[in-house]
Amino acid sequence: MLIITYLLPAIIMLLCLALVIHRAGSELARKAPCGGSPATMVIVTGFVTIGLGGILLAGLALYLIEDLEQGAPLLGLGVSFVCLGLGFGQAITTLEVALGVKIDGPAEAADQ
Repeated sequence: MLIITYLLPAIIMLLCLALVIHRAGSELARKAPCGGSPATMVIVTGFVTIGLGGILLAGLALYLIEDLEQGAPLLGLGVSFVCLGLGFGQAITTLEVALGVKIDGPAEAADQ
């Protein structure tokens, strides 16, 4: 049951965020003077590796806590999604620094 209610949604979220990072990296690589496709793949791979490790550690902690029968998957998803969100922000920042290109915010995009 823990696999369906916790592991599957967490891994789907991880893969969706990895896809967003890859697409953002591909867009930034077009603007970067040095290309940047290898940097994008390295950052995506690092995000997926660290994210999957965090998901598995949170799942292990939930498995060891037997008192939270119904709330355990929600607690695990909350912790995992917070960690994935923090990792996502760090990956995008690292991508900007590695490629030397700034992502336009909503105000800058509206001005163009």
